[in-house]
Amino acid sequence: MNLNSRLLAFGILSLSLLTIMAGAAVSPALADIQASLKGAEPTLTKMILTLPAVFIIPTSYSVGRWSGGISKKKLALLGVFIYTIAGCSAFFAKDIYMLLASRAVLGVAVGIIMPVAASLIADFFQGEQKMKMMGYNVAFANFGGIIATFSSGLLASIDWRYAFLVYSAGILVFIIGLLFIKEPDSTAIFDKKAPRKKLPLETYIMAFPGFLIFLGFYSIPTNIALYLINNNLGGPAQAGYALALATGSAMIMGLLAGNFKRFLGRWFVPSIALSMLLTHGLLGFTSSVLLVNIAMIANGYTLSMAIPYIMHRATESSGGHNVGATSTVTSFVFLGQFFSPIVLDGISNIFERSDAAFSYQIVTVCTAFALVFTLIRSFLPRS
Repeated sequence: MNLNSRLLAFGILSLSLLTIMAGAAVSPALADIQASLKGAEPTLTKMILTLPAVFIIPTSYSVGRWSGGISKKKLALLGVFIYTIAGCSAFFAKDIYMLLASRAVLGVAVGIIMPVAASLIADFFQGEQKMKMMGYNVAFANFGGIIATFSSGLLASIDWRYAFLVYSAGILVFIIGLLFIKEPDSTAIFDKKAPRKKLPLETYIMAFPGFLIFLGFYSIPTNIALYLINNNLGGPAQAGYALALATGSAMIMGLLAGNFKRFLGRWFVPSIALSMLLTHGLLGFTSSVLLVNIAMIANGYTLSMAIPYIMHRATESSGGHNVGATSTVTSFVFLGQFFSPIVLDGISNIFERSDAAFSYQIVTVCTAFALVFTLIRSFLPRS
């Protein structure tokens, strides 16, 4: 790529820095928020991480369906502007409801940024170059998550309000986008009257595991700070380190997802279930810093393999309607993220358990059944 193309790529990829950090970035501060903020009941506190997902889903769908012909650069910058204001405004929250309102608006912003960023990659890059850019897109997103969780953990150790200042990173991204993102030709030539394809039922079936995986996965960022405190393993800063380790592992292993799939063959899908079982089993039934770190690395493997594979299978079944397939997977993923604390806390209440480890134990048991299912599906002879 020449210099202009590299600067364009940098401008587009900078948008991805903001996506992962939108949800879990402030998870190291949850324990302190619950202890000090008015009205911060446990489930409401966990919704600080999950509520943005509820607003990402309809916003992303609306942008994908109705934004044709509108300047993608302006949309991207609008999303980043809203993101920065909404993210930082939580610093001033006087009660849990004000804080949750700011998180809802943050979800709207991410719902604008995510589809526009992916669309810009598809507009400006083709063939092998586009595949490389999609890989870089994942790497940038996870890199942003690493920096955000690490920084918010350090800031939360001073005061939980300071953790929300990580969203000021949007100021830098806004400047980079303003300078380097260009308007694609597709904006001017978009045909608003073109018919839209319907997705086959198989695509929804292929996308549904994204819901189940994130229903289990999000028990980690919503509970890790409390888990570490309850087990005398650390506080907000250590929670930040743990989540940064998981995100860093996902970033590195995600670049090798194709290699893992080729090497493991029929064992690939069961290996994803096994790594998720290992992650939650270690957290649910053991208690040591070393095993927490091993669990975070296993968690990174789960996410870096599962989501690309689900995306691949969903697009294969979509009959060429790739945008619809990927948006469907994204919707299932964020629905799983939102319902995670509701479902797991509901089960915990039935069994009259309030400790964080019990949520991990629930996921462990469910994942054990999933592992058996994937082994049968992978190795049972098919007619």
